[in-house]
Amino acid sequence: MCDLAERLEWQSRTKTAVELLPHVKDVLYDAEDLLDEFNYYELQVKVEGRVILADVVRSKRFTRFDSGFARPNRVRALDPLSVKD
Repeated sequence: MCDLAERLEWQSRTKTAVELLPHVKDVLYDAEDLLDEFNYYELQVKVEGRVILADVVRSKRFTRFDSGFARPNRVRALDPLSVKD
């Protein structure tokens, strides 16, 4: 992205390039900031996801066998269109 700004700086002899250069730089910096923000949120989700997964594993460690039997009933309770007993 910065390569584009550098090319425009070299062509700054023309009036059009001089007028466009500040706008192009602003757009490039905004795009770079946006990419940095996406990368930050991606890392945040990865870290928080691992923390949440670790909490789930810790909390479910001793209820592993029991949870399988109750699951269909919990799913039926969540589904408003399911057949009631």
